[in-house]
This record gives sequence, structure tokens and C-alpha cells, in this order.
Amino acid sequence: MVGTIGINTLCIEKFTLTQNLPNYKAFELIRTMGAEGVDLLEDYMEPHPHPNLYHLRELKKLIHSYGMFVNSTWFYTDPLRACYVSDRKKVMDDIKEYIAITGFLGSHFLMLPPGDPAPGMSDREAQEAFIRFYEELLPVAEEYEVIIGMEVGRMHSPLSSPKGALQIVKQMKSKYLTVCPDWEAWRIHSGNGIPDYYAEAPDVLRDPACSVETFIECLEYAPFIHAKVYEYDEERDIDPNYPLAEMLDAVRNSPYVHHMSMEYEGWTPEIYPDRDPLKVSKQLFDMLNRRLKGGTTQQQKNT
Repeated sequence: MVGTIGINTLCIEKFTLTQNLPNYKAFELIRTMGAEGVDLLEDYMEPHPHPNLYHLRELKKLIHSYGMFVNSTWFYTDPLRACYVSDRKKVMDDIKEYIAITGFLGSHFLMLPPGDPAPGMSDREAQEAFIRFYEELLPVAEEYEVIIGMEVGRMHSPLSSPKGALQIVKQMKSKYLTVCPDWEAWRIHSGNGIPDYYAEAPDVLRDPACSVETFIECLEYAPFIHAKVYEYDEERDIDPNYPLAEMLDAVRNSPYVHHMSMEYEGWTPEIYPDRDPLKVSKQLFDMLNRRLKGGTTQQQKNT
């Protein structure tokens, strides 16, 4: 079953980048799309070199003033490679601060990319190092009641694939380390102008999409899902780049509660720069709500 469907601030990033959009206007736009939960990218929280509690309090108040809450926080640290180029203690302290920020903002979900093995690491060594790293972090996550989601958007990776993350999460056996399925791993390249590479790793060739069965396997360990979408097919009431009807049926019929962050990424210059991000984001947000909470048919859409 579905819980909150939030709207990710990346949906309005075009305006943030081109118009220097202030925070109050950003949240106003997200609210007009019908969201109750907002998913915050790292930039909004300004965590470096250290979080500013006054800024975070004002940010939380601003979001609440629009009748919304923080659905999740999103940070960009790739743990193993960050440790390789920096200091392990600093990386650990940074992520502890991310956990504290998430709790301070009233959210229970923190999304982090598992990243890639550090140079010279085998896949197994990377998984073992990742587990040791998170064994130290999870007591902090438990203290703040913050669930960390391993955002997985590739088919083959010891850390950033659904299968790799499932191996780690099953071994750790903690409710505070989970799989966050990024729909990118299930994208079927449609040839509609969407680049056939991973945004976070453009040098890595895309694999064939993961199976719906793999998505279903993730659900037991996925209280939070990254609903990345690219376009809206009005006739079919769907994003045609995924086997989305089957995936959404699986979420709707799941015995577990799944919260979501909807992120429209079709606005970027290399995809559909001329499309209105607000219009398409709202179309996709409404589609997800129809299919997950109120039905799936065109007739239901038009009533």
C-alpha cells in the first residue's frame, strides 16, 4: 500500500537554476501541485561545513507555513569513495549530521547513494566495507528514528543495484538500513530523447532494465521509493518509459507501507527543455495518486 507521495524539489530545479528561485517561492510552487510532503535536496539544507540550526528551523517553519512537511531528505555523499579521497572519520561525522538534520526537520527518511567501490576494491570487499561503515552509523539512525534508504538505480553494481543492496540489507537485518528502489533501474530506453546512460555515472553503460520481479522482491525492504519520471502519456495515463502499470499494481497490493518521492527529470536540457516542469510534474503526480490511491483507468481519470 502507499503512504505519502511527496514531490521532490528537483521538479522545480529548472526555475531554481535559471531564475534564482527563493525558497518561499519554491515551496509555493510545490504546494500548488497538490503535495503535502516535500522531498528536500541537500542544497536546501546547506549542511557544509556544518548545519546552521537557525537556518534549518526557519526552513522547517517555511515548509509548515504552506501546509506541508518534510517527507524525506536527500544527500549526495558516496561513502566508500568519500572515505578514499578524504578521512573516514569526517565522512562518518558528515553522515551523522545528515541524520541529525533529518530528525530535526521532522522526517524519518534519509536517502543516500550507496555509490561505487573505492579504487582497487573488489565487489565483495566493497560490500564488506560498506557493512562495517554502516554498523557504526545505524545506532545513530536508531537514536533519531531516521531510516536510511540505499538509493539503487542500476542493474549491475555491488552497491547501487537492487540485488547488491538487497544482499547488504538482508545481512544487516536493521529496519534503519533499507533499499530505496530508484525507478531508473527499471527504465526501458524508449528512444524518445532520453539519454541512455546513468546521470550519476555517465561513463557506465546502461544495462537492460531490471525485471518487475526484482522490483517486487525489493518491496519488503523498501519503505521509501524514488519515483523518478520523465514524461506523461495522456492517452495511456502513464510514463511510458517503465513497466509502470505492473510496478504500481505491486505497490498498491503490497502488505507493506511505501512512501514515495516523485521526481520529474524530463526538464533537463538534454531531454525536454521546452516542456513546462510544473505542468508535467502535476500531471505525473496526479497520475500516481490516481493509480495508487484511486484507480487506474482513463474513465476514472476523467470523472
